[in-house]
Amino acid sequence: LDYPTDQQLEKLKELVFALPEHNKNVLIALLEVVSKVIKHSNVNKMTSQNLATCLAPVLMKHSDISVALMSVHKANSIVEFMFRNW
Repeated sequence: LDYPTDQQLEKLKELVFALPEHNKNVLIALLEVVSKVIKHSNVNKMTSQNLATCLAPVLMKHSDISVALMSVHKANSIVEFMFRNW
């Protein structure tokens, strides 16, 4: 996911805008805050990767803990992609 394709970016937008209105608005607000935090990562050390590590377990929560644990890396990658490219 280091080099996003136009298709990946379009799919991300599709998925976000397919969310229920309230969820979409919350996610967009979160992405705006995350973007501001990342802009100051040289001072606060909160890069897109560090923020994804912190927030992916909450944003990509799965009801089955064993599935969640097995897919932690993938969830982090998806959330980092979203943070870098929104």
